[in-house]
Amino acid sequence: MMSSEPSPASVRACVLAGGLGLRLRSVVPDRPKSLAPVGGQPFLGYVLRQLAEQGIGHVTICTGYGSEEVRRFADQGNGWGLEIDFSEERDPLGTAGALRLAMDRFTDDQFLVLNGDSFFDVQFDRLMETHRSMKAEGTIAVRWTHDPGRFGSIEVDDDGRVTSFREKVEAGPALINGGIYVLERSVLADLPLGEVASLERDVFPALTARAGGRGLATVAFDGWFTDIGVPADYASVDSDPEPILAALSRGARC
Repeated sequence: MMSSEPSPASVRACVLAGGLGLRLRSVVPDRPKSLAPVGGQPFLGYVLRQLAEQGIGHVTICTGYGSEEVRRFADQGNGWGLEIDFSEERDPLGTAGALRLAMDRFTDDQFLVLNGDSFFDVQFDRLMETHRSMKAEGTIAVRWTHDPGRFGSIEVDDDGRVTSFREKVEAGPALINGGIYVLERSVLADLPLGEVASLERDVFPALTARAGGRGLATVAFDGWFTDIGVPADYASVDSDPEPILAALSRGARC
């Protein structure tokens, strides 16, 4: 029997690439954070390649600071085999506000969300399958670490649903947010257009606290992870991009 579930190629991905990148400005002063050069090419290119190599076909890039530079680089998907469009915020709206603005461009009831300044080696089809099977409102790709540091941690129940978020955590083990999500459109539908809001600080905690809701699910992956938001982490991956290339090679074989 043919499955009624959408294939990865029919699922839209939204890439958040509008941040100011103030913490990275000391080492990348002349371009948006998502275009910081890693291994000789803009970091955003690795994120787009990950999407393409796992069969995602449609991408909306949420832009803000450096919007024109991001548009020129992404070039409607030429070079990746993607169909790319853009949603530009004129003033910073936060991660949730940027997604709410982008939603006016498409009708998808369910979509992937990625950060343009982080990379997590995950299988998108597994993430989406878990989201659907758990009938969650949102699903977060998470990773175990012994050094949660600036990422904080996520507490989950035995079924993998989020019970709480902790901003400050001492040495692990702890689950951290890997910056890749599956969201239902309904999660953001009631957010007023143009309102500043954060997924991580506003929307996700509210979903977790809401009684009677389907809440947030998680899927744990042990793949390679990086976030280039601070100079030390950026320098680490720029000096040795091999892990990200190896992750992309594995993704292409999925």
